[in-house]
Amino acid sequence: MPGILAEGVSVLAGPPKVGKSWLSLGLGLSVAAGGKAFDSVPVDGGPVLYLALEDTPRRLQTRMGKILGASQPPPG
Repeated sequence: MPGILAEGVSVLAGPPKVGKSWLSLGLGLSVAAGGKAFDSVPVDGGPVLYLALEDTPRRLQTRMGKILGASQPPPG
């Protein structure tokens, strides 16, 4: 995501419950699908590794459903 995140490994830090996981998941889905992040920033599609080590599979699926709405998850 040019101008937002550098390519490679990034650390997102902040106080608890401010939306770091939601932001990371949303950005990851945007890159995996290609298109636009934040509904306005163009991004190139590519593979994404999202490690939600504190989330259960059910929680991750629920969050993806809220972010994607009726859309299908991207294959990457």
